[in-house]
Amino acid sequence: MGNATTRVKSAAFHLDEVADQLKKDAEWAKSESLKDLLTFYVELKEGYAALDTARKRIYNLLDLLNKAVVPEALEASGMDKVRVPELACSFYVLPRYSASLLDKEAGFDWLREVGLEDLITETVNAGTLAAAMKELVLEHGIDPPEDIVKFSTYNTTGVSKYTPK
Repeated sequence: MGNATTRVKSAAFHLDEVADQLKKDAEWAKSESLKDLLTFYVELKEGYAALDTARKRIYNLLDLLNKAVVPEALEASGMDKVRVPELACSFYVLPRYSASLLDKEAGFDWLREVGLEDLITETVNAGTLAAAMKELVLEHGIDPPEDIVKFSTYNTTGVSKYTPK
């Protein structure tokens, strides 16, 4: 099986080295042609996507171990707690609970009925708020109060694929 900790730490160390080299490459790319800079940008973006895919795979494996494989093995052992001195860790099954409202309004009504109205809070989605503020500022000329709403603008790079002729 091998030592997963060693492999993950080694990968993280190498990623730090790669990040340092990429920072140097970014400085180089800024001094080169626009095409070289954009090529570097696309390659870095694709590399980041590959890393994100790998991170998600590792997370999914960790989640599977955490929520299924290890608890099942602990329960099968017949012990409430298993201590592994070499790891300086104790392991046990920890029940957790999850809940979400399938119908927000009906859920709020029910929470009020059972005396849990203090759980109800109003929220605003950050993306929705940004879009509404953009419209308010650009289309209606109304700036939000700075002491109430933090609103800023910034530029990013848009990228789209096309098929060269």
